[in-house]
Amino acid sequence: GDFNDTPISSARRRLVELGFRDAFRAAGNGISRTFNRDAMYVRIDHVLADPTFVPVEAHVDNGVDLSDHYPLIATFRRPQP
Repeated sequence: GDFNDTPISSARRRLVELGFRDAFRAAGNGISRTFNRDAMYVRIDHVLADPTFVPVEAHVDNGVDLSDHYPLIATFRRPQP
């Protein structure tokens, strides 16, 4: 979601401590940028998911410029019960 928070913020860190997984990092991506209105090269938007959902792929679509944030898109796999 639109957290407007850095990857090292206390709020995001707390959600990770509670068991939520950052789809972008779990999918094996490195550094990226979601805010596109200044030189700040940091991802301030995150897709966090319950650990039962496995991140398969996540990326920032910097080809869409409809907002001051690029969309962060994630695909998950849910294990069979």
